[in-house]
Amino acid sequence: MSFDWSRGPLAEGLRHYNAAEYFAAHEAWESIWLHAPQPEKLFLQALIQTTVALHHFSRNNLLGATRLLTAALHKLETYPPDFASIDVALLRNDIRACLDSLTLTTSGSSEIVILSGVKNPRISAATNSPAASAATSNAQLPAPRIYLLSQ
Repeated sequence: MSFDWSRGPLAEGLRHYNAAEYFAAHEAWESIWLHAPQPEKLFLQALIQTTVALHHFSRNNLLGATRLLTAALHKLETYPPDFASIDVALLRNDIRACLDSLTLTTSGSSEIVILSGVKNPRISAATNSPAASAATSNAQLPAPRIYLLSQ
């Protein structure tokens, strides 16, 4: 399967993600995921789980966000440092940083405490270099970035 991040549902999902429209990003990528073969299917599922995690985060479902980021990271661990024109190593590091920004506490019930000064997770595309087009969002976690390698 060939990934084209410059047009179609993949590009649409990336645009939505960078605009902090996480549910719309999930919907765009899911349309590809439904028909993708392995190993691309599992990779897309990890990206979708990342977007859904951020959607949960934006709706104050912090436990759900943490669980989905953990599941996405687990899936991404099986991929090489670059896959489908994406800098997977950087994405994994960003997800780890995001998860490290959250602390689980228990005081009768589970809750997640956001550490102060933390920015929101990002997924960004870069056509020439990772620093070229890092996007920021309005949320409050250090967003995992998706950087495109040269196509």
